Amino acid sequence: MKAKISLNTITIKQATLDQKIRAIKEAGYQGIGLWKGDIRGFLKEGGTLDGYKKMLADNGLEPAEICFVGDWQWEEGEARKVAFDKAKEAFEWAQGIGLREVIACVSGAKGDLARGADDYGDLCDLAAPFGVCPALEFTGGAQTINDIGTAWKVMQMVNRPNAGILLDTFHFIKGESKMEDLEALPPGAVACVHINDAPDWPLEKLSDGDRVMPGKGAIPLDKILGALKRKGYEGFLSLELFSEELWAKDPFEVAKMGAEALKKIVSAV
Repeated sequence: MKAKISLNTITIKQATLDQKIRAIKEAGYQGIGLWKGDIRGFLKEGGTLDGYKKMLADNGLEPAEICFVGDWQWEEGEARKVAFDKAKEAFEWAQGIGLREVIACVSGAKGDLARGADDYGDLCDLAAPFGVCPALEFTGGAQTINDIGTAWKVMQMVNRPNAGILLDTFHFIKGESKMEDLEALPPGAVACVHINDAPDWPLEKLSDGDRVMPGKGAIPLDKILGALKRKGYEGFLSLELFSEELWAKDPFEVAKMGAEALKKIVSAV
């Protein structure tokens, strides 16, 4: 598989920004998944978007994504305006740093699918002048858009050139996505991938904090990545873990463990 590996910085959130970049570089990743908090902190300390972009380039890292924009679905009035203003800020940052994908997390609430798709279309229109794809992240615990089949329905309803799906392997399983729905997607529908594993527990008991390193759980990563390979996916596989256990460890050690796990999985597909 030709996909590139990336480390989403939440995986080593205990580290400083400088430590995160050094750990990711030394572990051999091609990319780095950014969180808005890191960018905002850098800018507050007098940094610039050009400076952030140069810092990553100097360390041989491509920016893979920005996490995340939310609260943009099924909102009205001032709440909607605030959410879209925050999204616009993230799109501006993405343009300035030189990346295409900003993760757009769906609402966990129950709502009308057509209205939710309209909201996503508006988000795509807002992102388009910045050259950004708001990668729609379906989440397993959401009440409306919780699997890849429903996410694809949204894509079809929206029909925007900068629309795309964020496939998180944890949410793929948690929301009981079907492999046949993934296989049915056209090439290019998946804009970005968050890769992780999880124990073989009842789905209702799984939470984000239960994620584990690829190969240490029961998610059929070989099947998921195999389907993506057949679709010609060559984007980032971004390791994203929310583990208290890993946050207590040396971030350099965690980054290295993750890179080794990813390389092993990818080489086998």
